[in-house]
Amino acid sequence: MDEFERDIFEQIFCLQCDIIMIYFGKKKHRGELINVFKLKFKSKVVLLSMLLLFTWSITASAAQQSERIALYEAPIHFIFNGYELAPPNDQKAFIYQNRTYVPLRFISYALHYSVSWNASTYTVSLSDPLVSEQVPIREYDMIHQIVGAAKPTQVDGSKLAAKEADVYAVKVTYMFNGTEKTPAADLSGIIYNNRIFVPIRFVSDLTGKDIGWDPATYTISLVSKGDQQNASQSGTANTNSKISLNTLLDQTDQQIVSLKSQAFSDFGKLLDQYKSTTDSNQKTALLAQGKTVLAQYDQKFSELMKQLTAQLTANGYSTDIVQQYMDVYQKLKQDAITQIIGQIAS
Repeated sequence: MDEFERDIFEQIFCLQCDIIMIYFGKKKHRGELINVFKLKFKSKVVLLSMLLLFTWSITASAAQQSERIALYEAPIHFIFNGYELAPPNDQKAFIYQNRTYVPLRFISYALHYSVSWNASTYTVSLSDPLVSEQVPIREYDMIHQIVGAAKPTQVDGSKLAAKEADVYAVKVTYMFNGTEKTPAADLSGIIYNNRIFVPIRFVSDLTGKDIGWDPATYTISLVSKGDQQNASQSGTANTNSKISLNTLLDQTDQQIVSLKSQAFSDFGKLLDQYKSTTDSNQKTALLAQGKTVLAQYDQKFSELMKQLTAQLTANGYSTDIVQQYMDVYQKLKQDAITQIIGQIAS
């Protein structure tokens, strides 16, 4: 059983334990147990949905024959909303026949689309996410954000080395918001490392996104036409115009990313000071300072959520998504604390 499967079973086991406690609990405590269970269940459902969402992969059938091609794994940068994202290690973009191929799942989540795969019909479906999918998809972006990324520099393409790889060139059906989209013959996708990769130009054709390409630095930048219009509307004085949900969440994400970057910087400095001193009193003082700084960031995040709640309410949207943001924040915070403790102990 791999790590992902163990995590899934652990979460399910915990929920089963909670159910047993409710069933066998005394009547006077049963109502309280049910309320606790509801909160824990909601949090675990968000976590489970994230785990399932992030492990989407494709396996070619045994009857299909692979072909060997020469591709170039270039140092391609992805810039979204002013910050850089890096695809997972097994989903690196590459260049083949003078076209830039990108992992479809990664690029879909980066553009805030839900994506699903039907193995029986070889159909990939992209769609606007449900409200329950919004935060997990955006959290995927935050996980893959490069904190403190340096500005992309010029790349000498002549020094890129070709790499032979086995791929599958199969017919895949692409659906976007329920409508089938057929790529041009020279823009069809390929399966590599059990992932679908498509030319970046097809992503533009499929989703209607504006794509920027800087050949000097191998940088891809994408901006939604709709998001540009909504962002423009949100900056006007017309308070009667309804701001789209995506625009509100994009604005929140940018604020969270900024908060995250500043937190990494602040805690990084404290950690460096802690590891560089042998004075026990100074170490104690630095730990206390760290707790104070953490409380300050908790307060800042709380203010962001209050602001988001007010904006959602003012524009007629449900505020349920705020709790999802808070669940994710607590998980990320705990992961960061565990990482810092590990570095202190090392």
